[in-house]
Amino acid sequence: MTIAPLPVILLAAGASTRMRGRDKLMEDIGGEPLLRRQARLARGIGPVTVALPPAPHPRYTALSGLDITPLPIPDAAEGMGASLRRAFAALPLDT
Repeated sequence: MTIAPLPVILLAAGASTRMRGRDKLMEDIGGEPLLRRQARLARGIGPVTVALPPAPHPRYTALSGLDITPLPIPDAAEGMGASLRRAFAALPLDT
């Protein structure tokens, strides 16, 4: 039985406000930023869309070279709902 790839949405547009100035998604995990690690692993499931703060932002550099779709979320300050709304709207209709 073959399982079709599932689209993956990574929510990474938040400001990490509870980290007291540090960006949790840029924390080093095994030699790479957490965000890059999670995006790389998610590629094993299917196509990956990463909701991100508007560029320029260091998270874009962390994802450089990975086969993912970066999705800037201009209204990220509104919260997770803004990221989910825009990410679901960006998914291909055939998934």
